[in-house]
Amino acid sequence: MLRVALLYISLLLAAPCTRHTCAQQLHEKDQAFLAKTDALIAQGIQLDTLDYLTQLKAMRQQEEQLFQKVRACNFGEDLTNYNYWYRARLKFPSRLEQELRRLGAL
Repeated sequence: MLRVALLYISLLLAAPCTRHTCAQQLHEKDQAFLAKTDALIAQGIQLDTLDYLTQLKAMRQQEEQLFQKVRACNFGEDLTNYNYWYRARLKFPSRLEQELRRLGAL
């Protein structure tokens, strides 16, 4: 009985950490993704247009998958990461989306 109670308490205490970890991991993934996007756009002039568009579209799919994970994440009281996503990153077109629109691919 005591073990069950201790297990239950430990799960309750671990829940906020899981939420924070989710938000933090998504933020770190996004920073790496943005760096990769910037590198691709910077080298876009050197690439064949069709190859460049293909890579941009593939990255846009990855970005959309990341956004889906963000929308499923429970930020709890982590207002910093919540604001990063919902008041900035998800609210405005990303550089990747802007590049695709500039090329007429969206």
